[in-house]
Formats: sequence, structure tokens, C-alpha cells
Amino acid sequence: MIKYFRCNSNKYNLMKQIISLVLLFVCFIGSLSCQNTNLLYDIPVQRLNLNKIVGINNPQINTISPFSVSHLVSLKEYKEFLMEMKRDSGDVCYYRLCPDSSITSAEKLNQYLSDTIFDQFPV
Repeated sequence: MIKYFRCNSNKYNLMKQIISLVLLFVCFIGSLSCQNTNLLYDIPVQRLNLNKIVGINNPQINTISPFSVSHLVSLKEYKEFLMEMKRDSGDVCYYRLCPDSSITSAEKLNQYLSDTIFDQFPV
């Protein structure tokens, strides 16, 4: 009876080691795929004739300084963007850029956009 237990104990330890190695391998592979989630992309200097883009005949060239951008945007950054668009382009543009109001009530949407609790989360 003791010999049988010892044999199963060895198999159990072997299985435990194999499972540990598999889990370690999976965690390692998972960490490799997660390393690129916070990449910043460098955007070079841009020289544009913004007047020509909107249909105004003016040869003035606007220079946009280089900057870095992430594929993630926080809710705080999104709300700042919305407020800038509202200030620059008016209410119509602001409401077109707001989240789809058909997915929740107007009250909940207003709470989501006015509360600061989710400001650091990506949208």
C-alpha cells in the first residue's frame, strides 16, 4: 500500500512540475504580447496649408510641432477634446462627437461625462 502511494506521489509531483512549467511558459508568452501596449508613436513636424484644406485661397503655411501619441485616450483627454471642439466648432459638432446616447439614458451619459471618477480610464 505504501509503495502504491509513493508511485502516485511521484506521478503527482511530476504532473505538478509540468503544470508549473506550462503556466510559467504561458505567463512568459503573455508578458511578451503585453509589452507593446503602452507604445508612444512619434508624429513629426507637419506643414500644412489649413486654409486650402477648408477651401480658402490663402498661401499661409501652418506648422504643427512634433508630438507623441498613444493608441489609448483617457476619458479626461476625451472630455478635454470635446470641450475644445465645442469651443471651436459649436454645439452641433460637440454633440456629434459625444458618445452614442442610444446606448444609455441621457442622465447616465451626462453623469459619465461630468464625473471625474473614470477620468484615468481609457475610452
